[in-house]
Amino acid sequence: MTYSTPFKGEDGKKSCRVRFERTVAGQLQAAEGLLPRGIIEKSNGYSKEEIAQLEEYLKNHSQDILNLASSIKNPLLNM
Repeated sequence: MTYSTPFKGEDGKKSCRVRFERTVAGQLQAAEGLLPRGIIEKSNGYSKEEIAQLEEYLKNHSQDILNLASSIKNPLLNM
């Protein structure tokens, strides 16, 4: 799982993008979601059941992930 630096979402709340990746039979599979909504917006290679599990994970751990994302320093701000 990887996540982006936080940004202001459409609703004005702190948000971040989350990406899950795995390799199956040499093929990269990925699912990308948005916090704090906890919704997977796009995926390839994941079943509907797996996406539901990932969304549940995002919803249950949204604040923890957002806190971790807040620790990332945006290098573009230093330019």
